[in-house]
Amino acid sequence: MTKRLALFILLLLAAPASAQQVVLTPYPTDGTYDVQTSILMDMTITIEPEELTAETMEAAAQEQKVSNEMKRYSTLNVVSQDGGHMIRFVDDRIVVNVASPMSPTPMTFDSDSPEGANPQLAAAAVTVGVPMEVMVKGDETTFINRDESLDTLVGNVPDGETRELQRSLIESTTANAQLLLLNNVGGLLPAGSVSVGDTWEVVVPSTMSGADADMVGTMTVTAIDGDLVTFGGPLTMSGDMTMNGLTARISGDGTTQMTFDRMTGTSTSTTEMNLRATAAMPAEAGMDGDIMIQMGMTTSETRTLR
Repeated sequence: MTKRLALFILLLLAAPASAQQVVLTPYPTDGTYDVQTSILMDMTITIEPEELTAETMEAAAQEQKVSNEMKRYSTLNVVSQDGGHMIRFVDDRIVVNVASPMSPTPMTFDSDSPEGANPQLAAAAVTVGVPMEVMVKGDETTFINRDESLDTLVGNVPDGETRELQRSLIESTTANAQLLLLNNVGGLLPAGSVSVGDTWEVVVPSTMSGADADMVGTMTVTAIDGDLVTFGGPLTMSGDMTMNGLTARISGDGTTQMTFDRMTGTSTSTTEMNLRATAAMPAEAGMDGDIMIQMGMTTSETRTLR
């Protein structure tokens, strides 16, 4: 009888699994992580003339389908310092695959075998081997080696206006996009402790090249299995995107899901978005109307502690 009573008391005192409270921090331990990122984008481009004529109807009947896939293999090193974390990030390899009506066959680029690659695809690998050193302290992120990193990325372009323009372009697209990627894991995590069923709001900047847009959503903890915490939820996105000199209004919706190891910082995440963009036809097109872009984008990332 005494043993049964003791067991009954223990069961009463034990918190159910669903009520387990956990705290999630972006970098719970120092170490080196292998990071693999995959971005797959399917894009359909059509024209919507302001006035339908025989000529504009022919243009409206045409559409272009483009499929882009980029895979990045990177190394992330984390060291605790001065109440924050010193982060060193470097791309080790980039693989790009493109299927476009502009090319009779799909184009492929691999930074491990760059010989004879299409120059536009090869430009995607400009960051390979160039480290970024970032200090993360609370909500503040400082790009420690900004000048050194950007100068290396620009390369041997002579000093002057051309170099400054190239440097500014690389900073606004490549460097800033990578800073957002480093921040986004922390941006998805909640403040304070959470348990299964808890929700919180997130605002995460888009990392799409040329995009000035935020993803807004509500995250919900769906499972806690030991140190692994799974959460996710719906997202909406709105903002502007600049492509080839055209500025488009972009909007869309989708979902994201992440499984995060609260002790090691290892994580896996997948985000799927359906996006729409509209840009006014340029004057040289010879007609008034809009360029309509439909995009389906899937982003997956895995971080593994060595």
